[in-house]
Amino acid sequence: MRRSKGRVYLLKFLLPDGIILHKIGITKRRLKTRILEIVDSFYDVYKFIPQVEVIRGLEKSSRCYNYFKVEADILASFNKYKVDWTQVKSKRRISGASEFRRDLSTDTIEKVYDKTMKERGHIIDNETLEESLEQVKVAHKKDGMLGNTLEPRFLTVEARF
Repeated sequence: MRRSKGRVYLLKFLLPDGIILHKIGITKRRLKTRILEIVDSFYDVYKFIPQVEVIRGLEKSSRCYNYFKVEADILASFNKYKVDWTQVKSKRRISGASEFRRDLSTDTIEKVYDKTMKERGHIIDNETLEESLEQVKVAHKKDGMLGNTLEPRFLTVEARF
């Protein structure tokens, strides 16, 4: 079974009235595509485009296999800061509305993001390790560099994101 990687991102939104919102989310697509989708939904609902800053998510280290768990852990840390969207009198909702948090400093969210990514973001389980070893074996076999057994130097596999 081949598993795919996803990107865990942290965005900061500055609304016209000075309110700052943070959004923790995941995507398997380019981050730019996801940001434009969110901004478009803001325009559809509120008829304005917020200022957006990418805090985390552009670096390669923001990609991992267990991105759903990482996102869930970060969001759970800030459950009491959820944005209340019930006051919006629109039939449409902002894309990813449940992942927005308010009344938090960017530093606080960054620290939790970094800690969670360090602890859980790059866990390679045995299945993934075996897949990685098999990919190395196949690649080197095609190049004629490797026989049927793996040399010890290939037994330490680094996760590349």
